[in-house]
Amino acid sequence: MTEEAMKQQVEHLQQVSKATFDIMRVAKSGVFRMKRPERSGKQKKSTAPRKPRAKKERRITDNEAAYVGQAFEEDAIEWMVLDVLWNKEDEEVVVHYYDIADAAREKLSEEEMRDAIERDKYYDCMERSSVSEIKQWVKDGAIEVEGAPAFKEDEENYGEDDI
Repeated sequence: MTEEAMKQQVEHLQQVSKATFDIMRVAKSGVFRMKRPERSGKQKKSTAPRKPRAKKERRITDNEAAYVGQAFEEDAIEWMVLDVLWNKEDEEVVVHYYDIADAAREKLSEEEMRDAIERDKYYDCMERSSVSEIKQWVKDGAIEVEGAPAFKEDEENYGEDDI
């Protein structure tokens, strides 16, 4: 190689080196984005959000079932717990209860109201809430109605004398 050729090669390497450092400086600032490689033979995975899994139905615990027949007062209305059931729509155990005075005015029996729950049709006097909400309401406002005892959380096991 001649002296002139060596000189041109050194100049060329200096220019390439300078250009490389300039590109690296710009690349660090985030200007360049690398294109993702094409997938060969595989379909692109969906990035759509996944549908949450439905909660598995569970049985009603004895403590939850103990609320049936308990009366409580909330917002100056006397309520009676009608039933505790798994609700597919809410995907949780819910407590069905009714306004005692409204049910009496409408001459509704508990059997008629239970049938309404099965048909997913509610009378105006009926509502439903979570077990935790009912637990708090019963704790704060347990009442006695027509001989029904006020709810006591401390009584977990009833003796034969209590029945």
